[in-house]
Amino acid sequence: EDTFKTVTNKFGCLDIMINNAGIGLEMNDLWEKTIDINIKGTVRGTMLAIESMRRDKKGHGGVIVNVSSM
Repeated sequence: EDTFKTVTNKFGCLDIMINNAGIGLEMNDLWEKTIDINIKGTVRGTMLAIESMRRDKKGHGGVIVNVSSM
């Protein structure tokens, strides 16, 4: 949340959000951490980006790009 506030305070709006974080762990013990980063992190970042883009008074919206690999 702090990152989105910093961006909008410095630049006035958010134009593009690229989700490109992920980890690939194979041990069952780390399954929850993998889900937290790969899925929950992407969803949370996307929701914050949408919230920021909706507040943009200029009405130009923005772009969200989700990158993944298998």
